[in-house]
Amino acid sequence: MKSIVALVIAVTGMVASQRTMEVRYRGLDYEKSRLASWSGPRLRHLFAGFELAGADLYWLQAVQYYGGQRAFAAIKEFDLVEPLVENVVTLDPRFAVSYQLGAVFLAEPPPVGLNRPETAVRLLERGIGAIPDNWFLHRDAALFRFEYLGDSAGAVARLRASASLPGAPAWLSSLSADLATKAGNVDGAREIWRSLASSDLQFVRENAQRSLMRLDALALVAAAQKVVDRYREQTGSVPAAWRDLVAAGLLREAPRDQLGTELGLMDGRVAVSKASPLWRPNLDGAGLPQKQDARP
Repeated sequence: MKSIVALVIAVTGMVASQRTMEVRYRGLDYEKSRLASWSGPRLRHLFAGFELAGADLYWLQAVQYYGGQRAFAAIKEFDLVEPLVENVVTLDPRFAVSYQLGAVFLAEPPPVGLNRPETAVRLLERGIGAIPDNWFLHRDAALFRFEYLGDSAGAVARLRASASLPGAPAWLSSLSADLATKAGNVDGAREIWRSLASSDLQFVRENAQRSLMRLDALALVAAAQKVVDRYREQTGSVPAAWRDLVAAGLLREAPRDQLGTELGLMDGRVAVSKASPLWRPNLDGAGLPQKQDARP
């Protein structure tokens, strides 16, 4: 009976606190101190027997608060996101979505979030500790490490570890190789793709083999870029097409990737051509077309 009374009191307090948060400048410090006092063992004692319901209520409050700030506040402030999410995962450590969305709320820079990516990654790692077999959390922790912290090595390690989890999709390993490539860790990416090239799954093998050819194409791009830079140093201009470099005696013929597609060349920049099957939109951006020389 006492637990039910406590739950009713808590719900009433949370409704009142939501009204407090709707006023921009009034009561924010009080609300933060209230959330801090209702935390940890005290919070679990308050919701004893109703921890999951309490977690749901705090999560609803967190979403309402974040959404209200995004939609209605002239100056976006997200100070209550962290303590609210902390209360959610304290009451229900296996509330997976609170780790995932809570990390988004925390990591995004203003005016979208709190701009605390380190806190967001710690939250995701905490979720992995509570739900170690949840590959979604592993994936998100890896991507947050890569995108927000620039920790490509940590991201790749996290993805490779998650690939062996029950139910984890095969593309997690492919994603780890893509991140390694994007970070410039070509040797690491090559190692991952070679291991996937012996997979029992045909589509994984084929993707790995094509990705190894892509790495070879990227090496060719780097070599061709040096030739283009040398042409610019010698002539003071950029080549309009590959035939300019051939005419200058710097190349015997236009460079082609492993599938026979001519490399893209535009404004002195070399890249895998968008016309090539080896082109990757997430890694090569808009890509470079094969700019043909219009001269006879």
